[in-house]
Amino acid sequence: MAEQYKATAYAEDIGLLVRPIGNRISFGFSARNFGTGLKYISETDSLQKAYVSGVSVALFETNSSKFSLMGDYVKNEKNRANLGFEYSLRNTFTLRAGYRFGYDLDSFTAGFGVNIRGIGIDYAFVDKGDFEKTQVVSVKMKFGPVSSYHSGRNYFNRGMFRNAINEWSKVPEGKSDYKKARDGMNAARRYMLAEKFYKK
Repeated sequence: MAEQYKATAYAEDIGLLVRPIGNRISFGFSARNFGTGLKYISETDSLQKAYVSGVSVALFETNSSKFSLMGDYVKNEKNRANLGFEYSLRNTFTLRAGYRFGYDLDSFTAGFGVNIRGIGIDYAFVDKGDFEKTQVVSVKMKFGPVSSYHSGRNYFNRGMFRNAINEWSKVPEGKSDYKKARDGMNAARRYMLAEKFYKK
């Protein structure tokens, strides 16, 4: 019987991300699993919809380090919340920790990451209460050189505007990314001016 029929469903997620003051504060919202429901023969089960709202705040930031606090609230059949922090140093070392509220098993989580010459190693520890503790190790590798433009984009998305400008200034005139790099430098300067204004 199972070989003759298939269960199908169509679903989509929508989201919104707002950064009112540079990249220091970010607000996000998403709605997940909006669709037709899972249909098997003539029976249809609704997908579990979820609404997620969150905020991320860079508590302090320099050219070499950044400390951020973030949290989100998940509303579905079981309301849940997540709270955590991340500290990054020179895009090489990252320390993370957090707590998950309202979950049946997961609660405290912690970990770190090391990124050297295109090789990234991440370690995570998850406390599952009365059950066994979980430890996860992942390795990622990048092949080929990273262009100055994409390196600048990475810095810009992390709110490290001075580093982004420095990388984008290395893109030579005549390259396909030259105009985008110059536009990015102007945008980074505007964000830096806005941050100075709000600090006054």
